[in-house]
Amino acid sequence: MYCSWQGIYKILPKARLEPLFKALHTPSAAITHIGLQTLLNVVAQAGAGNEQNEIAAKTRFFEQQGMTAVVETLVRHSKDGDPVAVQATNAALHIALSVLVSRIHTSDMDMVHQTLSLLKPHCETILNLTALHQPANIRNDATMLFRAMLLEADVSAAVVLQDTARNIGALLWHFAYAIADCSSEESSPKGSPKNTTAVSSEPSANVDDDEVDPPYPAIVVSKEQRTLSRQIVELLCDDNQTSRNALNRMIPGPLANQLSITKTQQPASLPMARIEGKKQKQLAEKQNKHKQTKGNWSLLWQAIDMDHETEVLIWNAQTRAELRSAVASEVADVLVKQYWDWQSFDVEHSSIANELRAGPFYLRLLLPKLPLFDVCCVLESF
Repeated sequence: MYCSWQGIYKILPKARLEPLFKALHTPSAAITHIGLQTLLNVVAQAGAGNEQNEIAAKTRFFEQQGMTAVVETLVRHSKDGDPVAVQATNAALHIALSVLVSRIHTSDMDMVHQTLSLLKPHCETILNLTALHQPANIRNDATMLFRAMLLEADVSAAVVLQDTARNIGALLWHFAYAIADCSSEESSPKGSPKNTTAVSSEPSANVDDDEVDPPYPAIVVSKEQRTLSRQIVELLCDDNQTSRNALNRMIPGPLANQLSITKTQQPASLPMARIEGKKQKQLAEKQNKHKQTKGNWSLLWQAIDMDHETEVLIWNAQTRAELRSAVASEVADVLVKQYWDWQSFDVEHSSIANELRAGPFYLRLLLPKLPLFDVCCVLESF
């Protein structure tokens, strides 16, 4: 006989949720998943007119240490690849997200702080759920959860999260997602990149990304995942010079210099849910606002996606493919080692290896712009 979750909840004692919490500790992943899904529906009663009921249910949930049980369950099932365990992990992530992101307008500060304090010791577990081998829905939800942790962290806590992400390689694989070509979602399951538009004063010869055949398959993610991962990379490198140095090893200097260019406009805020109540509104605005990170990140991502051919930078479909391939290969290695030695990682661009250079300059592109006397001086130096 079919019974909705509302019907199940009416059977339970209104003051106590222990029967559901006990279900989370059973050996059966299926029963655990049912318990988590029911709890999710209890604490996230989305819909017009349900806010007061949801606030009351969340209050009982936290008073009875429900988030402690959910986080313990999340950690226990996070390494289990069984399909039912994956569903349980997904439900646990959704409960945490309902407090910190999707239904934050019905959470108070104590709920947010308690959830963050419970998740903080398990930040490596959350980060591993964002890795490439995870199902796309798990990866996406865990990324949103880790972003919330970064946004709410104080300075000292943020440094711990940043350093952990760099050391285990999460910075690397989120950079891989951030530079992925998402046009493959609509055109090819193998992720063949598309052509991009040249923006430099003297654009390079166009090379169709479809014709590029990198030695290691590039990583393919959704557009939503790419957007989330770009925000993660920004937050991981914010006021963390070591992480910024790791990023700089992966991209050419002229591209990295885009971060130093003055911003001309403020970044857009993240989507915000409908909010009722002054306190909840203030909390939601804080969570949904894109943190003002240092550096012109929007210009950097734009520059990476476009072609350039100047005396100091040659960047096109082929060099992008080489970067994606090198990073994907490094991600595969890191997932085996479970550690990233970023100081030994270099990206080789074989497509421009034969270009003659004088310091940071490509002579083929520099000499035509110099007076004859300066050209002779440059040639004499060889």
